Amino acid sequence: MVAIIHRKFSSIQMQLKQSTCEAVMILRSRFLDARRKRRNFNKQATEVLNEYFYSHLSNPYPSEEAKEELAKKCAITVSQVSNWFGNKRIRYKKNIGKFQEEANLYAVKTAVDAANVSAQASQANSPATPNSDCVHSLPGVESNSAPSCCCRRIPCTLLHT
Repeated sequence: MVAIIHRKFSSIQMQLKQSTCEAVMILRSRFLDARRKRRNFNKQATEVLNEYFYSHLSNPYPSEEAKEELAKKCAITVSQVSNWFGNKRIRYKKNIGKFQEEANLYAVKTAVDAANVSAQASQANSPATPNSDCVHSLPGVESNSAPSCCCRRIPCTLLHT
């Protein structure tokens, strides 16, 4: 009688271990599936963050207020902004030569945008005369024969992108 009870107990114990193990495996797979997937920021958010980074290259550590503003502009969290800047500083230091080219592009873009605003204000006053603040004298901006704005030396595509 004791042997029968012992076998029955062992059988139930084995079934319990198996079902517990199965339940743990199911929960574990659900947890692993529920983890956050890596995602890239949209192009506009990356542009905003890069513009800030390269315009503050001498001190690429945004204040908490700046982080909050960038987070709102990019529709991401402040924590994501902080992580992005931390990663960007590390990548920039590792590949300073490669990123110097990118920094130059953002510097020219910022200067062209500023000159475009100045040119539009100047053209409103005298549309036929070239603007003395025109960006054609900026390094890295070449003139060509495409349709143009401002002083008629900068292609429209540079000013309106």
